[in-house]
Amino acid sequence: MRMTKKNMAKKFNVGDSVVVTGYGTADSYGGGAKTKAYENHTMKVIIVKDDDRPRPYALNRNNEDSGVTGWFREEDLSAVATATTAASGGTAAASTVRLLSAEEREARRAELAKAAEEAKEKETEEKVESAAKTVTDAISKLLGKS
Repeated sequence: MRMTKKNMAKKFNVGDSVVVTGYGTADSYGGGAKTKAYENHTMKVIIVKDDDRPRPYALNRNNEDSGVTGWFREEDLSAVATATTAASGGTAAASTVRLLSAEEREARRAELAKAAEEAKEKETEEKVESAAKTVTDAISKLLGKS
């Protein structure tokens, strides 16, 4: 069977704590408002969508079981380091944690800065369009009354 996003297992599960470096969105398709940009912030996975959505993980920033902070991409998440005791011998073993290199961190920062700038530009464009419509309506009313 050919592996696609839809039939691949997700890396994280409901209840997992993850470290977030990135921003979330209001829905799992990447639409709606964006959260602030998080950097190395620990959150809890509260919902996982198993279909082909770009942001399949709903997270809670207070590590609670409910209340979606935002929907995040898998590549914005990494495992939280935890220590576990081995069943035999009582030795502790740490889980593997992937740390971002300086280049990866800089690339993420640049990506977040670009996204923030695009959001600001879109907001400005919407304000200009709204003001233009208001002016056009006012002119139309004035011309209609002359």
